[in-house]
Amino acid sequence: MRALVTISSLFAFVCGCRGDRAPYPCTTSAQCPGGTCEAIGFCSAPDDACPSRKRFAELAGAGLGGQCVPCAAQIASGRQHSCARKHDGTVWCWGAGAQGNLGTGVTNSTPTPGMVRRADTGAPLTDVVHLALGSRHGCATDAGGAVWCWGDNDHDQVGVPGAPIVQLLAAQVQRDGAPLADGARVAAGQTHSCALLRDGSVWCWGENNQGQLGADPIGVPASVAPIQIAIEGGVDVSSGPESHHTCALLADGALVCWGANGDGELGDGTMIDRLAPVRPLERVAAVAVGGRFTCASMLSGAVSCFGANESGQLGIAPGPARASPAELPGLAGARLIATGVRHACVIDGDGALACWGAGEAGQLGRDAVADPAPARVLEAVVSADGGDVHTCAAAADGLVYCFGSNADGQLGDNTMLDHTQPAPSLLACP
Repeated sequence: MRALVTISSLFAFVCGCRGDRAPYPCTTSAQCPGGTCEAIGFCSAPDDACPSRKRFAELAGAGLGGQCVPCAAQIASGRQHSCARKHDGTVWCWGAGAQGNLGTGVTNSTPTPGMVRRADTGAPLTDVVHLALGSRHGCATDAGGAVWCWGDNDHDQVGVPGAPIVQLLAAQVQRDGAPLADGARVAAGQTHSCALLRDGSVWCWGENNQGQLGADPIGVPASVAPIQIAIEGGVDVSSGPESHHTCALLADGALVCWGANGDGELGDGTMIDRLAPVRPLERVAAVAVGGRFTCASMLSGAVSCFGANESGQLGIAPGPARASPAELPGLAGARLIATGVRHACVIDGDGALACWGAGEAGQLGRDAVADPAPARVLEAVVSADGGDVHTCAAAADGLVYCFGSNADGQLGDNTMLDHTQPAPSLLACP
């Protein structure tokens, strides 16, 4: 606890906000003396009294000041499975596993978390810094910059020459006969994958029937070799279950997107698939790609969405697709955004999780077949993600909560019973 008090005092000194106690945001751990900049953008410090052994600094915003950091540093959801990246750098997955989705070596549905393991050694995958799930496969990058993928490989989305159609354990993505290096972040779609490298470049592999790889012509056979996308200065990349498009956030705050655009999910005002990235938004803080739609949280705290809207996932009454960005009415203070196949959620400035869109299986955390109006589900949330008809979130009380369909055990509570309200998974802590 002493370290927390000392570091908080340093934070107050650096930001000059000791008097008004204004939140102190961070973008790198260098801004957190002796601590860590967490994914939600606030500093933490070591504290053995917390299950995760870390506690948010007193000047953290979003209602997190002084609270324990959740055991899960990041949540990711596939179509019918979920994974958590823990603070120790391991990855744990649960839910549907028929295509090796879980990376644990099994092909059965598993309602409790299991550890992802490496194909080369059988040892646990460790030191993971970022994680992404597609429909039935997953990818991760570790602290050394290696990129790993596992699961369904019917279109070479695992990125490993000669890999089986079902890749049961995590294997290193290859480029030019050697492991792909310098990975910083990853994205996974329906049948393609991408990696953002430390130099800001983006490389994609897998299916290309709608320009997912930025390769000409559209419809060329899937590529197991990563292909570079025509962008520079990337800082984040996003795709998702049932998505055939990808978006990247650039260092200048611009959003660029490419691939499928049949419902306007690229936001360029057309419904024409694009090889070359288009630039639908500026001043973007975070992006999340849904099934056939895209949402972004803006530096202003507003949320802007575009694409398919059959279930109200754009935050307006269900109806036709919309090919140009428009802000959600009545929603402000957004920090992070998460999307499922037909629903979306936001972590707001108070740290609360609010969801909207399709809700027929309880994936909004309430009884609603479809609701375009965001409504709060959980408080003090630091990470969340949506699948087809389920959602999972890591909360500051140390637990991972999931809700929605549980037909394949994707809620991780050792049952296969659906929940219309958040229920804790069985992810162990630490």
